[in-house]
Amino acid sequence: MSGQDTEKKLKAFLKSLFHTKAEPGVKVRPEGPETVAGPSSKPEAGRNRSPVQTTHTPGGTAPAEDSPLTDGGNHGLVWIEGGRVQVRNPVGDGRRARIGATNKLQLLINGQPVTGMALLAEADQIVVEPVVEHLEPELQLEISPDGLEAHLTIKCGRVLEYVPADQGPQFNLMLEAEARIREVIPPTKEMALDLINRKGVRFGINYPYLKEIFDQPVEGSYLVARGRPPRPGEPDRVEYFFALSPFVEKDGDRGEPFDFREIRQLQSVEAGDCLAVLRRGTPGEPGNTVRGDVILPPKQESIELIAGPGTRLLDEGLRVVATTSGLPTARVSRNRVVFSVQPVFVHEGDLTPQDQNIRFRGNVHIKGNVGEGMTVEAAENVLVAGTVNQAKIAAVGHLQVGGNVFASNLQAGCSLCCSLQTIRPQLEQITQSLELLIHLARELMKSPVFQEVNVTFNLLVLNLIEVRFPRLRAQVYDLCTRIRKTVPAMPDELKDLVNLLERNFTGVVQFGDIQDLEELYHKSSFICSCLENETTSCADASLPYAVNSRIEATGRVFIFGKGIYHCTVIAGGT
Repeated sequence: MSGQDTEKKLKAFLKSLFHTKAEPGVKVRPEGPETVAGPSSKPEAGRNRSPVQTTHTPGGTAPAEDSPLTDGGNHGLVWIEGGRVQVRNPVGDGRRARIGATNKLQLLINGQPVTGMALLAEADQIVVEPVVEHLEPELQLEISPDGLEAHLTIKCGRVLEYVPADQGPQFNLMLEAEARIREVIPPTKEMALDLINRKGVRFGINYPYLKEIFDQPVEGSYLVARGRPPRPGEPDRVEYFFALSPFVEKDGDRGEPFDFREIRQLQSVEAGDCLAVLRRGTPGEPGNTVRGDVILPPKQESIELIAGPGTRLLDEGLRVVATTSGLPTARVSRNRVVFSVQPVFVHEGDLTPQDQNIRFRGNVHIKGNVGEGMTVEAAENVLVAGTVNQAKIAAVGHLQVGGNVFASNLQAGCSLCCSLQTIRPQLEQITQSLELLIHLARELMKSPVFQEVNVTFNLLVLNLIEVRFPRLRAQVYDLCTRIRKTVPAMPDELKDLVNLLERNFTGVVQFGDIQDLEELYHKSSFICSCLENETTSCADASLPYAVNSRIEATGRVFIFGKGIYHCTVIAGGT
């Protein structure tokens, strides 16, 4: 098979592979709470009770047709007094009173049960039999969403007796029932234990409390089982042996003459100095739900110490020491702490037009004044001990001026981190594409088709990019171009990433094996994590006094002297 046929076959296979549809998911409806109750309530008519009975003189029988109340006082009346039915016959052509009962009362007239409305006469034998209703006790067990508590709700059963309530005289009277509690039936502890068992509660049951509850049951909700929450462990922590701020107060005798230019200095370390020690945390203890399930403690993320330029790791990565003299720094990114010792450029005395402008990829310490027309640019921090007059000073890090500032331009932060944040979304998108590219390459290397066509790994990646990621190479080119234009002083890690991306994507793809692709992904992922945790460069500017100047900082601006006049101040922090 020729090389062109091999590549065509591979490309056709890849195109057919990426046209599949996802299967729909399945939803499961959760189970509802369980309730324990006795048999359904059934009314009983007058068991072991004396009926309410009224006897009167002879009267008529009830007609079949309905007889509404008409105007006049000659109609018959019926009322309930003391639980007894009282009847008054009509006068003249008046109509007889009528009576009816709800299903909570049994009404008998002359020994016959009555349904609906019936006509009455004083001679009728009227009996109202109370109805007895049995309500069974109920128990309900609710388990909290986290599974750590089980609450038992108690509702006692009752034997209710319904008797007729007193009512005033009426022509049409519908008996009203009044419920009276004859007996309270509490649930038993055995019923509660049976429910607890059926709900699967096995752990943390408070048996003494259950006994106390059911010795004298009272309706309410009770916490009858409690799980054991997991105990979180102690997290890793880093013990630093240097100040995280680049500027430190200089030690000196209080009796010495006060010199503003010597109040602060850039801290420094020597080769062999210990920078930090990693103290490992302790694991947590698992807990249990009331059902006996194990609850794992919160996962503690391990901290990793990374040795950057000028440092190295000892004691199996638990200790960081300096390998050169300079300014120690620590950059925290998620669970990583990157240490480095940066060089410090020290200019003795004043910086005047007879000197060269200072542009240094590190920290700059000027022990005197900065004169007219001079420029100082540093990729890290700048400390000027004296005054600044008609000069420009820009620092990627913090900027500290000990003396007064006149007609100058000071900038802390230099917008480097802001520039990096502008590329973050594009870099994250490329990182996600690299991750998927690695996954697909691994799976395809196992495919019989890949083994059959016998292509190199580099050719596989090239065709994958063309079929699955057609815009990736253009995205990489655009990203690298933007970085080089907007971030002139790139950190070493970013510079390595840009070089790798340009070498492998803007020209001929050159991946020897899967490890080359993984190395590129890890570098890109590391830069993304750094940018995610350092969303703002909190570079501060500090000075005592300024006139006719522009002061800009991505962090805060501190004025610790007489103040500022006719100045433009831009502070990105609080």
